[in-house]
Amino acid sequence: TGLALVAGVIFFLSVAGIPLLLMCALISLIATKEILDVINKDKDLPLQVQILTYLFTLVFYFAYPQELMVPSHLFFMFMIAIYMCVVLFKEFSVEKAFVLVSMIPLVVSGIRGFYTITTLHSRFNLLYLGLATYGCDTGAYFSGYFFGKHKLSPFIEFPRKHSLRGNSLNLNFLTQRE
Repeated sequence: TGLALVAGVIFFLSVAGIPLLLMCALISLIATKEILDVINKDKDLPLQVQILTYLFTLVFYFAYPQELMVPSHLFFMFMIAIYMCVVLFKEFSVEKAFVLVSMIPLVVSGIRGFYTITTLHSRFNLLYLGLATYGCDTGAYFSGYFFGKHKLSPFIEFPRKHSLRGNSLNLNFLTQRE
């Protein structure tokens, strides 16, 4: 399935424009559904909250076509509406509202950024982004492996690459300029 997904992404990257926007919007709606499923384990999430969350995702994609991040006024309207739902529906807790307010704009902006980088800038920027991510992770691994002494989080069993010294050396490597 991974190869089919890569083939689909390459196809949409080649045509760009409206098909790519629709693909990114669909992926955002799927991600929104997954987040709603995570916080709706007990099946008590009000339908109005779910509709409001899907509506936010769609409005961001189609009302603000040139924006990279969620516009602040749209974010605040979403935040106020979600927290009003906490007041209106007793089964909708503040914790669930916080997850929605923090995760949905972040995920939607990330996927929207993929579209913006691909269409408004060069497709090579997307390749650069992938290579930079790979390089950063590789740099953190080797820095932590060779120089790391203190675990970043001793309570979680990470490989040796997640150390304070490894991350600081990787940050130093990333910020060096020619």
